[in-house]
Amino acid sequence: MPNPFTYCELHTPNTAAAKTFYTRLFGWSMNDLATPGGTYTEIKPGEGIEGGLMAENGEAPYWLTYVRVADVAKTVDAARGLGAKLLAERREIPDVGWIAVLADPTGARFAVFQPAPSR
Repeated sequence: MPNPFTYCELHTPNTAAAKTFYTRLFGWSMNDLATPGGTYTEIKPGEGIEGGLMAENGEAPYWLTYVRVADVAKTVDAARGLGAKLLAERREIPDVGWIAVLADPTGARFAVFQPAPSR
């Protein structure tokens, strides 16, 4: 498996301003979804990698890039063996797959994504 980048997600305390900016700049389509954790916005650029936008307070806004993997648990173990730090435990997103968030040995954040079998 080539492990391609598969998703990009913006975490920001000002989702309204971010939606306005990226819609005006790039013409991206945005779709708000109600989730148990609050509103999650799907970003549909029209081609290429899709993404999302979510509210996060307490730190500077950042983009989180997801890399597709065959097995999140095995990838997390391998990454930790290479000096990565686990920032968010493996969790399931129903009907979508599993994710975990790590920081590489330099401190850069990234996420890994294992699609659900039906995807």
